[in-house]
Amino acid sequence: DENSIRREVKFAMARDPKKFIERNVREAAKHFQERPEVITEFGEPVIRYVSAFHPLFDHLYMERLCEHPKKIYNPGHSIIVHYVPVIGDAVEDLEAKGRDSHKWERAHYDSIMLSQYINMAIRDSLAKLGRISSISGVATDWNRKMHMPMWGGKIVACMAGIGELGPAGSFHSEYGYAGSIGTTMTDGFYADASPEMTAEELDAEIQKIKEAFCYEGLAEVKADAEMISVCPGKAIGTDGIDRAKCLAYCESQNKKIPDPGLCGMCFRFKR
Repeated sequence: DENSIRREVKFAMARDPKKFIERNVREAAKHFQERPEVITEFGEPVIRYVSAFHPLFDHLYMERLCEHPKKIYNPGHSIIVHYVPVIGDAVEDLEAKGRDSHKWERAHYDSIMLSQYINMAIRDSLAKLGRISSISGVATDWNRKMHMPMWGGKIVACMAGIGELGPAGSFHSEYGYAGSIGTTMTDGFYADASPEMTAEELDAEIQKIKEAFCYEGLAEVKADAEMISVCPGKAIGTDGIDRAKCLAYCESQNKKIPDPGLCGMCFRFKR
């Protein structure tokens, strides 16, 4: 009967909550892809878990590269990271047409909407598991003084081993540099224990992130002539990307969400 089915579902949820979450994420991504207004083709979702107590977060916060997860949501113990690659031809269209690429612009918009869709599914799953949760931020949360997003979701995805960081805060996986990334924080203990890292190891990771971002003033980086030439905002020089100029150009394209992902012209130049 219906009550016995509910008991079986609850037992399965308690036995393997991560599997329950991941199944619901896959279903959410599938339903989103089926919406008639979505023109971007996405691949299979990847789900990973990062501890909110990871020692790198303290250093990221001190370096003003990322808000601290415990400051955003103090009850949080785990960060659930999702990544869904774009597998259509949006990247090829961008590289062929530049800022005239309609497919890239739609892929950027669809990726933001998909992330919101998945985060809702994750939070609904957590509620059914008896866990509390919080979103880590929204697409409009930008630090205008630092010219960067308040929360480094892509940094967390990198910490989770999904891919690597690139210029202007881009993210590179085995599928390329287009995709949907989002994070949800919860009081559930789903992540592995944080690794023990020496001061030298932490400093090396911070330096690696700075070099990958290629932002002027963050590290000793150089940009080649091709990378300089593709920037429509004239924000790239031999010493890297001028964050103020980059943000100003991106704000001219979208005042509420000044994300370099809307432009994406420098993303292909992975450091």
